[in-house]
Amino acid sequence: MKNKYALAFISLVLISLHLLAQNKTFTNPLLPSGADPWSIYKDGYYYYTQTYGDRLELYKTTSIANLRESPHRAVLSHLQERLIRRGCGLLNFIS
Repeated sequence: MKNKYALAFISLVLISLHLLAQNKTFTNPLLPSGADPWSIYKDGYYYYTQTYGDRLELYKTTSIANLRESPHRAVLSHLQERLIRRGCGLLNFIS
């Protein structure tokens, strides 16, 4: 009986190691890179933002699946953020 449990345990360990050894990487289907995603839906449009290290980008699209092809622009850069923190006035992000 002990041998059956030992064999089952060893089999389970080997199967687990095999599954862990498979290199499975998640790929974002919407955009190839970026962090801190956030979105909202209003009046027929998705507004999506994410950071790219030195800037914050704003996307506008009617279909979240077409985010990669949608118009977008940087709404906050690292320099603008430093100016805001220093109290140098408000910036007009949307022109």
